[in-house]
Amino acid sequence: MLPVRDAAGNILQWFGTNTDITDRKIAEQALLESEASRKVTEAIGAERRRFLDMLEKLSIMICLMTSDYHIAFVNRNYREHFGDSVGRHCYEYRFGFTNQCEFCESYKVLATGKPHHWEYNDTDGRVVDTYDFPFTDVDGSLMILKMGIDITEHKKAENALQKSETRLR
Repeated sequence: MLPVRDAAGNILQWFGTNTDITDRKIAEQALLESEASRKVTEAIGAERRRFLDMLEKLSIMICLMTSDYHIAFVNRNYREHFGDSVGRHCYEYRFGFTNQCEFCESYKVLATGKPHHWEYNDTDGRVVDTYDFPFTDVDGSLMILKMGIDITEHKKAENALQKSETRLR
C-alpha cells in the first residue's frame, strides 16, 4: 500500500493492489508433493535393489512370483539349476506346461496367506525342499516368495542308511 498525498504532504487516500496467488500456492504445493513422491519412489527402488541383490547372493534357490505365477525374479542359484525365466509363468519356465502344475502347492500361500512347506521330486530326479511365503510387493499386490533347497544327496544318504539298518536287522 502506498499513501496518496496532497501538496502539503497530508495523506488523502491509500493506494494498493491485491494479487490472487492461489494458483501459485497450489502449484508450489504440487511441486513439493511431487518431489516428496519422487524421493519416496527412489527410496523404495533403492531398497528393492538391495533386497534383490541380497537374494541374488544366497546359496539356496529363490523365486519371486506374482499371484498369476509370472516369474518376477529368480536368483543366481535358481538360474543355475533351471535356466533363465525370461518373464514366463512358473509352469512354462520350469516344465514347459501351458497350465499350472497339478502337483504344485505354492497356491496354498495365496489361499491361506500363510507360509507353506513342501517337497517334491523334480523331473531331473532332484528332490527339492520348498518353502513358500506370502510376500507383498511395493504396490500392495500379493506375491509368492519361493525358496528351494536341493536335498537330493541328503535323501540318497537317508535311503542308504535305511537300507543299511534294514540289512542289519
